[in-house]
Amino acid sequence: MRYLLVLCLALSSLAVSAETYRWVDPQGRTVISDSPPRAEPATSPSRATE
Repeated sequence: MRYLLVLCLALSSLAVSAETYRWVDPQGRTVISDSPPRAEPATSPSRATE
């Protein structure tokens, strides 16, 4: 019975472990989330007008 309890606890801990992401947003706030930050849209390089 004790082995069954240990096995159940070990298997449940695998399901609970999740990857977390931490970053600082443009306003300077620290964000911790289970999903990665959204990629900012790439800006095209500005061209000098002649």
